[in-house]
Amino acid sequence: MYVGSNRYSKYRNIGPALLSEEGHMITKAKKWIRRELAVFDFLNPSSPDFGRRERRATNAEYLLEYIVAILKSIDLKGSAGQADELLKNYLGRENARLFLHELESWLRSPFERLKEWDQATQYAEPK
Repeated sequence: MYVGSNRYSKYRNIGPALLSEEGHMITKAKKWIRRELAVFDFLNPSSPDFGRRERRATNAEYLLEYIVAILKSIDLKGSAGQADELLKNYLGRENARLFLHELESWLRSPFERLKEWDQATQYAEPK
């Protein structure tokens, strides 16, 4: 669920400039991206689905660096959906949207440890 940016929540708005200025934000992003990319079997060399998808990349580390480049250059919430478009060829449109939404939420948060993030994150009940 969305948490507003303010001094009480310690959530803040992010964008390419902030990520470039604050080096620890890239480290924070990579921590989350590595964990989340592990969900996709076609990126896991020990999976029978490894490399079978018709995707441009089958290497998780390549995709991680590609996503970091997107973060450094494009606003994830851009109205044109540029970040979604760039990532859809790798993860599929719906997965890309959800992935980028969750990534932005993680980066906006005051949490530095994934365990804390997991414990605090709340999701709306499905309708």
